[in-house]
Amino acid sequence: MLNIFFLLTVLLIGFGIYIDRLVKIKDKFNIKKEKNLYKHVNKTHKWSEIAITIITLLVLYLIAFVYPKQLEIYYFMGALAVLHALRTFMEWKYEEESNRYRISILNSSFFLLLFVVLGLSSL
Repeated sequence: MLNIFFLLTVLLIGFGIYIDRLVKIKDKFNIKKEKNLYKHVNKTHKWSEIAITIITLLVLYLIAFVYPKQLEIYYFMGALAVLHALRTFMEWKYEEESNRYRISILNSSFFLLLFVVLGLSSL
């Protein structure tokens, strides 16, 4: 019971800090909301994200169905952290003036935090 309470407390505090930082970053750097869901920087970025998504789905399929191991939720958080790390790099490299990479850094850090906390809680 104490472990679940600690986990929920850490996740709620982390989510609160994430929302606070997101609002402050958007205000400080005047980052506008995207009209579409997400716009890739270039074709390399788009196809790299598609490749990472396919590889992630393949690995998760292997873990869940081929090898007799239970699929844990923190695997998804690790995949999202890697995906947002790629976004961060591509946005920083090709569209630095837009400052969108700052939000991607925050997203990647948040998913990495979730990956670590959920991974440690499942031990």
